[in-house]
Parts: sequence; C-alpha cells; structure tokens
Amino acid sequence: MTFHITLFMNFSIFLLVGLLYIFMPYLTRKTESFGISVPEEIYHSPRMQKIRKDYTKQASIVVLILFVITLYFSITLTEPMNYNAFIAGLIGLLVALFVLYLRFHFFVKNLKQKEQWTSGKKQVAMVDTLFRKRNLTYSNKYFIIPLVIILISIAFTAINYDLIGDQIPMQYDFEGNPTNFREKSPASVFWPNLMQALMLGLFVFINSIIAKAKQHINPADPEKSIRQNEVFRKKWSGFIIIIGTLMILMFSYTQLTFIYTIPPLTTVWIMMIFTLIVTIGAVYLTITVGQGGSRVKIEDLNASDEIDRDLDQYWKLGQFYVNPDDPAIFIEKRFGIGWTLNLGNKKGWLFLVGLLIIIALGIYFE
Repeated sequence: MTFHITLFMNFSIFLLVGLLYIFMPYLTRKTESFGISVPEEIYHSPRMQKIRKDYTKQASIVVLILFVITLYFSITLTEPMNYNAFIAGLIGLLVALFVLYLRFHFFVKNLKQKEQWTSGKKQVAMVDTLFRKRNLTYSNKYFIIPLVIILISIAFTAINYDLIGDQIPMQYDFEGNPTNFREKSPASVFWPNLMQALMLGLFVFINSIIAKAKQHINPADPEKSIRQNEVFRKKWSGFIIIIGTLMILMFSYTQLTFIYTIPPLTTVWIMMIFTLIVTIGAVYLTITVGQGGSRVKIEDLNASDEIDRDLDQYWKLGQFYVNPDDPAIFIEKRFGIGWTLNLGNKKGWLFLVGLLIIIALGIYFE
C-alpha cells in the first residue's frame, strides 16, 4: 500500500516537472524566446508561434517516452533499485529537455542573426530609481514564526532527551521502515535543528534577494512591466515564506520520530503531501504569474516601439549569465522561472559555494 502511494506521488511530481518544461516557452517574457532576446512583435509572429508549438510537441514526446520507461523500471525492479530508477529517469528527463532546448536555442539565435530582428530598432536599458521603495516582498518578520518553531523543537527535544532510544533512525525505505541508524548523541539528536537554522538563514536571504534582484523593465511599456514585476516578486516572496515555514516543521517532525513511535504510513503520507504542496505550488505560481509577471493581466499603459537592450553576448547558451561589468548578483532567468546568478560576479560564486556547503552539511548529517 505504502509503495503504491509513494509511486503515485513520485510520478505526479515527474509529470508536473515535465509539463512545466513543455509549456515553458509560453511562460517566459515575450521579449525572450529560448534564451534569445527578441522584439515583442517577433514573439507574436506566426513563425515564432510555430516554433513554440514544435518545441511543445517534441518536448511532450520526450516526457511521455521517459515517463513510460521510468515507470516500467520503478515497478519491475526491487528496492532500492526501483528508487534509483526513478531518480535516474528524472535526471534523464531534465537532461533530455535541456538538449531539446539547446536545439531550439541555436535555431532561434541563427534565425535572429539571419533576419536582423533588432536592426534599426532603438535599444534601451531602463531603470526605475524608485523601484526599491515599492512594496516588493513580504517582511522578513514573518520568519519569526519558523524561528519560534525551532526554539520550541530544541526545548522539547532537550526535555525528552532520555526518551530517545540508543539507535536513531536516519533513512527509510518505500514502506516507511528505517534502514539506517546512528548512535544516540547530542550531534545526532539535534542535527535537525542545525539544518533548520541554516535553512532559516537561507530563506531570509532569498526573500531579501527577491527585493534586491536586478530590475528587468520592458521599454516597450515600462509602467506595465513594473507593475507585473511587483506582483511577480510579491507572490514568490509569500511562497518562500510559506514553504520555508513548512520545511522547518518537517524537520521538527523528524525529531518527533526520535522520541515517539509513529506509524510508517503516517510518515510517508506527511512527506509525500509536503513534496506535492511544494511542487504544485511552484507550478501554479509559474503558470499564473509567468516569468517576471509576464502572465499577470494588466492593460497596456504607455506602449512604444523601443526594445530592451540586447545582452545575448552575456548569456551563454541562453541560460548562464556571465557579465563581470554588471554589479548585479541576481538576475531573472531567460528560460525558466525565478532568478539566476551572475557568474561573472565574484559574490555570485560566494553565494553558490555557501549553498553547496549547506547541501553538503545536510547530506553529511542525514
């Protein structure tokens, strides 16, 4: 029973991720197609519409084939090989879709050069000096709630320390049964609180970055673009706060399993529901808001013929931004939702190293 629940949850996530990438060309800004900067009228042209449809069809075939293959091996193989098959299938899906994206990226890039889409057009880089004074995110004060949860977890675990067994479960199989144990010690008992503190700091930092990340204003209709971007940042800020709080709660639940005997099925359900909430929430925001708020319905305000400055030379493969002359650390993705790092900025690399350290600590203490 538990195996079937886990299988259903895993492949629901597989399909949601696949669908997100299938329709990604319709979710990005209308001034960018497959990582290439384009005038908005080109985005709406019949030719570009056909290119997007071709990508969607081919991506759908890729997702369907890998879904069937991964599902087959996940059902027929025994544990833990079935779980490894699912992870391999998910990674294979992301790699295959990236390769497909590259094919369309280079096609659009060559088409742009051949037809000189930006020739004769005035390119403008716009900055709103009052942008930072707008209400772009929810206050970091909301993170007081998960902080209180952490302090309560520490106190409750300390009070009930003697109730914890000599062997602490660290990993579970598909049925929710523990498969790996660690000797009881303050380090093994309180490692969830260390991870909670690290994640809390990370989520506070991300929420702050959402407000400070580089502006991306469409010169063709700057006021509309600014309003859309406000909605985009505010909604993702709220999502970060909610998900951060839920993740802190998950680690507190983990500590409860050290103290109390909780049915394996209950643990599986809680873990799977949490994963689905995160995935469905991210997909819902992506579809309804779009990159930079591009899908937020706001009427045209002050449209003009100007286009955004062409920065294709700094976008390697349309995905990786490398511009040492740009002081910004975080900028909006061109193909995808959210923000990415300026890999030409040393501070961007420091953030990446810090994130990898947090992940490594989580794996080490798991």
